[in-house]
Amino acid sequence: MCSQSVELELLSSTHAVLYKLAQWCLIINGRVSRTLGQTKVWQQQYKTLDTGYFPQKGSSTIPRSFNNTSETIKF
Repeated sequence: MCSQSVELELLSSTHAVLYKLAQWCLIINGRVSRTLGQTKVWQQQYKTLDTGYFPQKGSSTIPRSFNNTSETIKF
């Protein structure tokens, strides 16, 4: 009878560790996917900068998604 309770305790502690690991994986995965999603948004917004294309010489206004402002770049 004693060995059964020790076995059950070991099983429950293993389950707790696996559960914690699963939680950490979900948290890390969520952060990574959010970061990758934000990077994709930035790549789409700054695509004109990557190709070097600007509509006309002078200045260009680039939107910022994180604080809803825009920045004017002179060139």
